[in-house]
Amino acid sequence: MPNSRDTFVAWNHCQSGIAVLPVGACEQHSYHLPLATDALLAEYFAEFIGKQLDAAVLPALTFGTSYEHTGFRGTFSLSPETAMAVIRDLATEAELQNFHTFIIVNFHGGNFFLAPVVRDINRHHPKIKVLLAFPPEFSPSPVCELHSGEWETSIMLHLFPQFVLPIQPNKMHPDWTEQRFRQPDLNHWGLGRVSPNGALGYPEKASIEKGAKIVTEIKDGLIKWIQQYSEWQEKYPHYADCGGITYRKLSYADIPETMNLTVEANWNQTREDWRNYITFNPRGCLAAVRQGQTVGTATTIDYEHKFGWIGMVLVGNKYRHQGIGRQLLQKSLENLSECQCVKLDATPLGEPLYRSLGFRAEYSLMRLVRERLSVSTENQLPPGVRRIQKSDLEQIAKYDQLVFGANRFSVLNAWFTGAPQYAWVYETPTGIGGYCLGRSGRNYDQIGPLVAENNIMAQSLLMAVFSTSGNQPLLMDVPEFEHSDWLAFLQGVGFREQRHFLRMYRGENLFPGLPAKLWSVCAPEVG
Repeated sequence: MPNSRDTFVAWNHCQSGIAVLPVGACEQHSYHLPLATDALLAEYFAEFIGKQLDAAVLPALTFGTSYEHTGFRGTFSLSPETAMAVIRDLATEAELQNFHTFIIVNFHGGNFFLAPVVRDINRHHPKIKVLLAFPPEFSPSPVCELHSGEWETSIMLHLFPQFVLPIQPNKMHPDWTEQRFRQPDLNHWGLGRVSPNGALGYPEKASIEKGAKIVTEIKDGLIKWIQQYSEWQEKYPHYADCGGITYRKLSYADIPETMNLTVEANWNQTREDWRNYITFNPRGCLAAVRQGQTVGTATTIDYEHKFGWIGMVLVGNKYRHQGIGRQLLQKSLENLSECQCVKLDATPLGEPLYRSLGFRAEYSLMRLVRERLSVSTENQLPPGVRRIQKSDLEQIAKYDQLVFGANRFSVLNAWFTGAPQYAWVYETPTGIGGYCLGRSGRNYDQIGPLVAENNIMAQSLLMAVFSTSGNQPLLMDVPEFEHSDWLAFLQGVGFREQRHFLRMYRGENLFPGLPAKLWSVCAPEVG
């Protein structure tokens, strides 16, 4: 437990991440207690916390706001504005020194400035969390006991008897005794008006035994309170949590802010992608909004009520772990309530949340990326492969419906329109043997869906893609079936594994399609 009497070396060895600041006052405590009473007691309990938590203990802040003691020489008070500035500066210093928790131990009930400044620091979500502890609340004083009476004098007799002078019976103003003077009354009258000798209470009733009992109660309650609040701090790191969040339809006007979220997360989507997602289901895409800003999104598509698709569940970094993602998912499920089944592609991070909402695994996907082409580009197209024409889309959509499980013409058309250079079809004497589409992305162009009857056709379609992709970085989301020859081919042409997804479903999966013919899926956002 390093403190101000140690060197910086000892402070460097402190690994708890907790700093403790005792705050007291320099104010009169009647005839029998010293001006530094509150500072002494604050420092005592701060050092107790330091020993219990292996925390670093700062020297006591011995000045507070003590306006109620005006008229008693020796009382020195800071203005609330000055006192708040001191706390801000010390909290900033603690944060710069990589402390994650700053515990203020206040023993002066008149330090009203502490609550608003602590509240203000915490609401801005800094890296450091400030806890405000008031030890007296863990051993409540008698009714008529606000200052230098039985309760406080007993503690001093137990802890610092050398500073306690002979005690005289207290005589308070008769009106205040009958009315049970309350702390808020200090806003209207100082202690000199109520008690000429500066005590509110009866110090003559104090004893060492009572002080020992009070100190034990405070210690027990204080450490339990700090442990509880530390647990809450870890579990609920944000001051406002998800308070003030509303959910509404996502609109085209939101696209600039959805792109900010995309860039922050380093996802691959473009403005045109966001426009497409909203177009696919204008009523089923959601924005989570806080103070007028879009801080989270989710998109949905209803594929003929056979199954729905949830994508783009994206929450800004500052607003994660606040339940926003769960709310977006639940509202998306409501938007897809007419569908027999709902599907999505889950990241490992999101999978536990999806399972908690009833999603089950269908099959896994491997994301492969190719930074640049590692084989020479052939100008001659493989046999059977030609470019897709607009007139081919209806027939391709019918073929795709068998493989995907539902008609998704709007998605195929958007991909064809946005990236015609990746649109290829493999024709056989009996009809379509496979096809490939793709889309342009922020970081990679994505190739998919790639659908084919066999590995040879799939390879031919991808080689056709290479003939127009140049050195453009590419990615593919490949189902992890028994396609070892396909994976070996992809590795041979420069693809490498990046990460994994899990395709999941909720409800009855009555239209699974023919996933064995999927050599690369369309995209996690749309299936």
